[in-house]
Amino acid sequence: MDDQAFKLLIWVLGAGVTIALAVIGGVIKWLGDDHKTTKFKLEDLRKDHSDFRVEVANKYVSHDHLQKLEDRLDKRFDELKALIMAGFNNGEK
Repeated sequence: MDDQAFKLLIWVLGAGVTIALAVIGGVIKWLGDDHKTTKFKLEDLRKDHSDFRVEVANKYVSHDHLQKLEDRLDKRFDELKALIMAGFNNGEK
């Protein structure tokens, strides 16, 4: 291999390595930016989820309140049933 061919080979290899490093650097930067974007989106989703949980806690009935309401309704239905049965029993006499 003569001196000029060797220099050309070194130049081509150097250019190839430079291009490869530029591509690898671009990919790393792109992945880093994508990671940051994903991280920001995740933080926003966590904040939205937290806000939604607070909203639900403020707007909706707790299990205890719902149980108390159900107990009151059951008591009233039992009283209504007793009244209806008393009316049927009085009507039979």
